[in-house]
Amino acid sequence: MVMEIKFNEIKPYLRFVRYVGLNSASCYVPAIPYDARLFYALDGEGSIKANGKTYHMKKNSLIFINSGIEYHLESPKNSVLYIAINFDLTFSQFDRKAPIIPAVVKEYDYKYLIEHVTFSDAEEWNQVFYIESIPSVEKKLVSMEKEYARKINMYELKLSTSMADIFIQCFRYFKNNHTVLNDNELAVRIIKYISMNFEKKLTNIDIARHFNYHPNYISSLVKQYTGYPLNQYINQIRATKATEMLSFTEKSISEVAYLCGYYDTSHFIKSFRKIIGITPNEYRNKY
Repeated sequence: MVMEIKFNEIKPYLRFVRYVGLNSASCYVPAIPYDARLFYALDGEGSIKANGKTYHMKKNSLIFINSGIEYHLESPKNSVLYIAINFDLTFSQFDRKAPIIPAVVKEYDYKYLIEHVTFSDAEEWNQVFYIESIPSVEKKLVSMEKEYARKINMYELKLSTSMADIFIQCFRYFKNNHTVLNDNELAVRIIKYISMNFEKKLTNIDIARHFNYHPNYISSLVKQYTGYPLNQYINQIRATKATEMLSFTEKSISEVAYLCGYYDTSHFIKSFRKIIGITPNEYRNKY
């Protein structure tokens, strides 16, 4: 089954989660999977060749290989331990519960693909997606292996939601300058972004679009780390910048307003007075 979806429509269905240990004597032949694969290096170093390119796998490296893409687990110099997952990106074939063995290259037949999904809004995921280091997903992957081994009630849904969360973390890694940010790091970047773009239109929606997070999350982070609601914090920054212009330039009030992100001078005067305590003219005359 071939289909195109948006990234936020994924609903992974996991068929197999297990540890795979390789050493210098291991011998895997190149293969083509009929469902998708994910490998995460827990320890040691190895390499995986996928779609004609070799990827170095050290601790915390992750690689996603879409169905129908040739790959080869290469023998390491010493040893490497992976968590390996066989899965679909949707529940369309959830009745196929048994692990599906990949085909050796010469025996592969695309007609037997379980599912092949491509993304209309995340083309980097359509064949092979690789992250050199993403330690934030290790604990979740280890717990997923335990969940699969136990197979207690609702384990399929639990695995699906866990896998979706891993995909989201990887997606954010790629979109946010290839870095998985914690709350403090993200807050620092948002505050820096506001300081450098105060003259532009700035709302929680605009900032959320830039950082690929939900607008409400952006607002809550700014409030948490500055003590001010987002809009009030932006106005504080603009007022501070305005005081500098009023003190050290001869620009008119309307020019200062525009350069500080206000397209209505009266709105600027009202906001400035609320924050500084006096009007822009009074500030200029006094200081």
